[in-house]
Amino acid sequence: GQSFFVYGGLTEMHVFQGATQAEITRAASDYGGNETTPWTLTVFNGIPIFNNGVDAPQMWSPMSLATKLVDLTNWPASTTAKVIRGFKNYLVALNVARPDLTDPQLVKWSHSADPRTVPTSWDHTDATKDAGEQQLAETDDKLVDCRTLGPVNVVYGEKSTTRMSFIGAPLIFDFKTAFPT
Repeated sequence: GQSFFVYGGLTEMHVFQGATQAEITRAASDYGGNETTPWTLTVFNGIPIFNNGVDAPQMWSPMSLATKLVDLTNWPASTTAKVIRGFKNYLVALNVARPDLTDPQLVKWSHSADPRTVPTSWDHTDATKDAGEQQLAETDDKLVDCRTLGPVNVVYGEKSTTRMSFIGAPLIFDFKTAFPT
């Protein structure tokens, strides 16, 4: 029943509730964003997750003027993504950079999460988890966003569009080009 208005700048995050304003920037340090790294937001299982493509994704739980943002639990160290969105019980990251790889065509998804929680793993090499990765290499464009449309997650590239459909184990998701141009 509470309403919040959250806004982010290059280095800080703030929230309004009614007539009260608070800074909710993480305690560790300011953010490293700039004019080319806009914030994205997904509310996943009731938990707001903010991402700027430069810093580790930030979660805000519980939502309160007194709660600071913290790094997304279980997010891989030294990894960034241009966009993170929720789809079904998964978080989906696009245009991923990590120490061993920078891939603007990579889709990375988490292990499925229980209600009111965030994923417990993003480890695509752990056979006991359903986290995974898929490179969308049919075109050469960078991935820019994704949104749920009915039963599919539509992944938008600079020029192409791909349908991401849940199919279950062992592959978890199926990817089909919807529009190559």
